[in-house]
Amino acid sequence: MTFSKCHENMESKENKVAIIGGGVSGILSALEFRKRNFEVDLFDPELLKGNLGFGFLLMPNGVDGLKSLGHWEKISPFCTSASTVITQNDRGETLTQNQVTDVYGITREQFLQALAPELSDKIHCHGSKVVLSNEKKLTIDNLPFAEEQYKWIIGCDGLNSQVRSLLFPDAELLDAPTYEINGIFEDRDFTDQHAGNLYKIIFDKIGIALGILPLKSGQVIWYLQLATQKFPIPNRDELASYVEQVLSPYSHPWIQKILKFHLSNLYLWKGRILLGVDQYVKDQYILLGDAAHVVLPFTSQGTNLAIDDIVSLVQCLDNQNTPSELAFNHFNNRRESCERIAFEGMEYAHLFSHSESEFMLNHVPLVF
Repeated sequence: MTFSKCHENMESKENKVAIIGGGVSGILSALEFRKRNFEVDLFDPELLKGNLGFGFLLMPNGVDGLKSLGHWEKISPFCTSASTVITQNDRGETLTQNQVTDVYGITREQFLQALAPELSDKIHCHGSKVVLSNEKKLTIDNLPFAEEQYKWIIGCDGLNSQVRSLLFPDAELLDAPTYEINGIFEDRDFTDQHAGNLYKIIFDKIGIALGILPLKSGQVIWYLQLATQKFPIPNRDELASYVEQVLSPYSHPWIQKILKFHLSNLYLWKGRILLGVDQYVKDQYILLGDAAHVVLPFTSQGTNLAIDDIVSLVQCLDNQNTPSELAFNHFNNRRESCERIAFEGMEYAHLFSHSESEFMLNHVPLVF
């Protein structure tokens, strides 16, 4: 169905919602609004492709949220329980082992595909991108976006949210002192032996760490964490050569395996700090996930906070009668935990950038 045809068939705006962005928060919010008998238009040119971000950890709060929303049974078969966090040095010697509960690894693609069958004919998916024009108006395919047709417009469009830019033109995304380079590869022998463990490799040098997450699917997610003070951010087209340059001095066999076989299709995740967003619901607009609040990857909470957002939002939708009540209660529900975790990430990034690597053996993020 085309965008124009969809608008020709519009009913009352009271039962219409537009969702901008089809990642984790976009898909989940589409399903929740559909449960509440809304007609849903979902806009994302990369819907269900799952080609960025590679994977993430579902933490206890995210798992509880998925259970509350009724989606855990669909997601859980794709999850790998990460029950042991193992820290090693760059020579492969184990330094610490810690048990954790209700922590699971999953790829972004697996997460989205698990929910894809729930997208019904009442959720109209559009492969077009909604952008903010120079005139500060939302547009689609260079035409005005018909905002007046919707009761709610949900910004689930991530770090560089166009909806956020409309609502908060003075909000700032500042560079964080850390960033990540992510990769993923297939290795059934390795995952058969190591799935269920999350490995963190620390180095003698300040500002570098490597995470390795084997999944029962046979996929291995790895992420190289770097401090910009010690390791300037490379260009995206130079990621493979940069990783090789940074890691080649180290003898750990898994590091050497990554360098030899798995330096294609890498993803650069620049750390960002968001300032200037003091509300998550404004008029008919709602911000969810990274569009509303940005946290650094050290917290393992980006996706989990997005799930928590949706739990709070639908509870407020079900219990409140006015947009102003929804705005007040949802923001108050979310502000404290989002700000706390964002601050934790910034604190950890500072320590990571300036402290000897041994601090990572004793500094356990709050999410664990």
